[in-house]
Amino acid sequence: MRAAVVDLPPTQRRWRDLSKPRLFLSLAAAPLLPTMLGLLLVFMVLGHGEDAFQMAATILGAAIAWSLVAGLLYLLIVVRWRGVLGRVECLMLGIATATTLPFAAVVLLGQDTFSFDPESSDSTGIAVILAIMIAPFGLLGGWVFWRLGVRPTVTTVGDVAPVFD
Repeated sequence: MRAAVVDLPPTQRRWRDLSKPRLFLSLAAAPLLPTMLGLLLVFMVLGHGEDAFQMAATILGAAIAWSLVAGLLYLLIVVRWRGVLGRVECLMLGIATATTLPFAAVVLLGQDTFSFDPESSDSTGIAVILAIMIAPFGLLGGWVFWRLGVRPTVTTVGDVAPVFD
């Protein structure tokens, strides 16, 4: 038996009430602010070279693409099956997509993915360090996803006629 609308806390929304285009756009927008802040920190620490703009555009494009792929898979498989999406779930989704982005890049670039030694200079070790470093930025991305795509949803009241039977 499904939970009634009244039973949902204000930090959760039902799947059928969510606007699917709004979810798609908010998944694309979620990594924008965290990625820009991360790139700003990197450029402040390391400086910016001739290829800084191209590198920033590549990283931003990869973050948006990964957020869309991983987020849509999670929404269509888990959230649609459960029927409810919550704020904590959105925050965790942001962290998960941010921390798996370096590993997805390693796999897609065809690097060695079986060596998890952070002390070595191989790409997987660097991916582990990057994943740990960008987890807080993923939290910010999850918050953006919640605020733009999920929270504005208006919950609808189901059929109340059975109450009077």
